[in-house]
Amino acid sequence: MAATHHRDREQQLGALSLANAVRHRIHLAKCDLYEGRRAIWDVIADAGPELASAPVLDLITAVRGLGRVKAERLMAGVPVSHDVRLGQMTRKQRKRLAQALQTQDWRRRVRRGEL
Repeated sequence: MAATHHRDREQQLGALSLANAVRHRIHLAKCDLYEGRRAIWDVIADAGPELASAPVLDLITAVRGLGRVKAERLMAGVPVSHDVRLGQMTRKQRKRLAQALQTQDWRRRVRRGEL
């Protein structure tokens, strides 16, 4: 019985370690977005499995100049739910959102309600 408890504890610690590593990678991606080291459209279009659990709204709002309202308007133009995670989006949704973010005039289009 003690061996079973020990295995369960090891499994819990392993899962916790994995969850912390994923959260850390998401944090680093958000820092890169904030500092401008990565483009948001590249993260959305080409994110690896390490960012699959990242909320898309959180990634977009990590970009300077994009608050929650603008991000929700952009996502509604795709259309994508505001609480979707990157791994839940279809390839087509990711491509459309990345294209909307990559356009030169996205800020003006968001203000007008076109996106």
